[in-house]
Amino acid sequence: MFTVDEYLAHLGCAKRPGPTLQTLRDLHRRHLSRVQYDTLHALRINPDNMADMDLDDTFDNVVLGAQGGMCLQLNTLFERLLAGLGFRTTVVAGGTWIPGNVFYPDPEHMLTLVDLDGDRWLADVGHAGVSFVEPLRFAPGVQEQDGCAFRLIEQDGYHVVQTRPKGKNWRMTFRFTTRPRTAKDWDGVGEGQGPGVLASVRRRRRAVPGGQVTLTKNLFTLVEDGVEQTRLLRDPADEQHVVDTYWEGRK
Repeated sequence: MFTVDEYLAHLGCAKRPGPTLQTLRDLHRRHLSRVQYDTLHALRINPDNMADMDLDDTFDNVVLGAQGGMCLQLNTLFERLLAGLGFRTTVVAGGTWIPGNVFYPDPEHMLTLVDLDGDRWLADVGHAGVSFVEPLRFAPGVQEQDGCAFRLIEQDGYHVVQTRPKGKNWRMTFRFTTRPRTAKDWDGVGEGQGPGVLASVRRRRRAVPGGQVTLTKNLFTLVEDGVEQTRLLRDPADEQHVVDTYWEGRK
């Protein structure tokens, strides 16, 4: 059952923190470390509306059951946690960049805007690829985290998040608008095929000290101090070693 205190305990917080920027940064990074993106149980999602979920069941499975989840589950839960701590939050949406230099139609990806002390911050604990591990300030300019660079640009009426590991070019991550959203906005998205598409390829991501890791089927990416290394895990023993190292051996 969803409770703020049990959520915080799972994230390793001994007491309720106040709604400050430091709290927001700390919880965001903790969440990406301890509640991982994982498509393993995608078929549990409502095929008619992937954002329509029982909050208690989702919390029990995704967080307490350590099964992980997808963006709609993870960001729904995280937004409820932030709101329960007194943060001013707005659920927004957009589309993830996919190969072919196109974005998924809006709405697909869910994320959260947080208004705090006159500034606005972008929170996202549910992205499958390399992205920010602490909230981004909703402002122009380059922001650095763990050696990676991030920025927000305007394009075709959207705000676009771009990512640049060391020695790489800028690349698209996702785009979004600031229009407030509710779960009903995802009615019919994916035409009932969304969970099956998500489940067709196992994708995982989590934050690690100094960076982050992703595993898409057997394609492993490690970003450490901003340096991105990607390799195909052809040897089952090598793949098992990666899973043991970064995902506690979870198959």
